[in-house]
Amino acid sequence: MRARFNTGAGKVLFNTSVTWMRIIGVALAKLLTIRFLLDAFGTEGFGVFFAVSSVAFLTAFLTGAMQTMSLRAISLEAPRGADMRGVFSNLFGMHVITAAMMLVLGGVSGYLLINHVMVIPSELLVDANFAFFCIFSATVAGNIFSLYEAFLQSKERFEIFAILEVLRTWMLVPVSFWLMYQDGDLIKIYAGIVAFLSVLGIVGGCPLSRFRDYPRNSGTAIE
Repeated sequence: MRARFNTGAGKVLFNTSVTWMRIIGVALAKLLTIRFLLDAFGTEGFGVFFAVSSVAFLTAFLTGAMQTMSLRAISLEAPRGADMRGVFSNLFGMHVITAAMMLVLGGVSGYLLINHVMVIPSELLVDANFAFFCIFSATVAGNIFSLYEAFLQSKERFEIFAILEVLRTWMLVPVSFWLMYQDGDLIKIYAGIVAFLSVLGIVGGCPLSRFRDYPRNSGTAIE
C-alpha cells in the first residue's frame, strides 16, 4: 500500500491530499483561534496584535523567495550528480545571510512603524513591541530553516512540515480559549507561545523527516 504513494499518480494524489489537509486544517484552527482571541484581548487588543503581526511578516516574502530559489538550485544540481553536501552548505550560507538582512531591515523598519507611524494606545505599546519581537524572531528563524523543507519538497515529500503546521495551529486553539479566562499581559503571553511553537515546529521538522535524506552541512558555507 505504501509503495503506491511513492511513484506516479499515487504520489500526486498523496501530496495533493496533504496540501488540502494543510489548508483546511489551518483555516479551521485560525477561525476558532480568532474567535477566542477577540474575547480574550478585546477588539482593541486584538487589532493591535493583528497589526504588529502583519508588520512582523513584512519581510516574510524573502523566506518564500529563498525557498523557491533553493528548490530550483536543488532540482538543477541533483540530476547532474553534483556534490549535494556542497550545494546544501552554499544554500544554507545564503539563507543565513538573508536572515541577517531580514533581522536588520525588518527589525529597524518594524520598530519605526510600531513606535512612530502606527497609532497604538500607550498602555498597549510595550505589549505591541514584545509581540513584534517574538513573531519577527520566529519569522527570521523560519527563513534559515526553510532550506530543510525545500530539500524535502525536492523529493516530493510534503507531509512532515504540513502535519507540524496543522498541529501548531490547533495547539493555539486551547491556548486562546484558556486566555479568555486569564488576566494580565495576555498579548505578551500569546505572542511568546506563538513564537515558541513556530520555532519548535520548524526545528523539530528537521530530525523528524529522516535526517539522513539531508546532505551534511559541512565545510565552508559559501565558497
